[in-house]
Amino acid sequence: MSKIQLYQSCGKMRFGYFVLLILVNFFYTQGSWAQVVTNVSVDKDLGHVSWMVDGTPWYVVFEIEPYFENAIPVISIDLETRNEAQLGEVDNNCFYRGSLSDMNWHPIENTYAFFNFCNGDLPFSGFVSDVSIVYRIEGEQNVPGDLLMLVDDPTLSHYVLADSANSDNGGNGSGQVIKPETQIERNSTPADFPSVEFLIDPSFKDKFGDPGYIHRAISTLAFSNFIYEQNDMKAATLISINVLNSTLNNNGGIGAIKHQLQNLRRDTVQPKSGDVSILLLGSPIDSTYTWGWGIENNACDLQIAVNEGKNINTAEVGRSAAFFIDLPSLVQRGWIFAHELGHVIGASKHIDGDPLMDGWFLYIQSLAGYVAGCEAITQIYESCEYDSKSKKVTDFYECPE
Repeated sequence: MSKIQLYQSCGKMRFGYFVLLILVNFFYTQGSWAQVVTNVSVDKDLGHVSWMVDGTPWYVVFEIEPYFENAIPVISIDLETRNEAQLGEVDNNCFYRGSLSDMNWHPIENTYAFFNFCNGDLPFSGFVSDVSIVYRIEGEQNVPGDLLMLVDDPTLSHYVLADSANSDNGGNGSGQVIKPETQIERNSTPADFPSVEFLIDPSFKDKFGDPGYIHRAISTLAFSNFIYEQNDMKAATLISINVLNSTLNNNGGIGAIKHQLQNLRRDTVQPKSGDVSILLLGSPIDSTYTWGWGIENNACDLQIAVNEGKNINTAEVGRSAAFFIDLPSLVQRGWIFAHELGHVIGASKHIDGDPLMDGWFLYIQSLAGYVAGCEAITQIYESCEYDSKSKKVTDFYECPE
């Protein structure tokens, strides 16, 4: 039996046993539970939100999301010429984060909340996670202006094999560099590490509409950032949202996407580009059990090249990239984002059973459960400090005592 078949088989047996013997009724409830949100109260000055669901009150304390220091530029990129044009900006004052609280607004430990106030037709959208379950809060498609609160179900898709620990599967980044005639200046700095730029495939934009694709991407980043923060790691700063005018998923193969992705980054990178370029695909790829791929652990190559006064349009800088497909569950896509980013910022290997760096998705119901172990954390770069002779990064996270 092949490795991929073994994982698939083990996943089905493990999940079947879990469902049949332990939580049949619970999982049925999770899969179908969706309730209308009522009695919404928002006080941004105090940082308080409350609402009712089926007679039960919910309370959240929040503050502005700190990882969007400036308005986020939305940039179009022509894949043939690599030329760029600014499409607009995303207001940085409508994304908030916090935690669940009691009725007296005292935060509850190991709970999380993310709110999007950008849509004037909705009081808010986003997600909350208590100590056991993640809930999405989103508009009711059939009733404009209404909100639903739904249990997020991380069991919706197959187990998968990931990714970067395997051999290079396509392209070496060679070929002539395409130099764009017009570019929009980025504003990343070493202090932002790890900073990311989203590359939006047309399939992703078409799937969620405008500005829905922006909100979908940012909520996924927010979930991933909570994972990093609860592991005492720095969350990612969003530098720009780059909309591609045609797809990088021409033949659906992993190798082809990787090759085109690293060439695009190599051709368009600037001294203040994000440390990592992350492609979001709305369409599936030609690999049933792959959700995403981090190309290599090259996130610091741009900073090192800039510091050394060397060429930045190289294959090595181009490999500071990852891609993933959109998934139905917020837990799934938040985990795959955190996992692939972990590869690009240092993690060269998978670790069985680790909630961040295992090679296949672990069905953990609550955001608070995604706590990485020592072996995973110590692979990952805390900053891009490096040895001047070897040009190797020297600053890794340490295990908490």
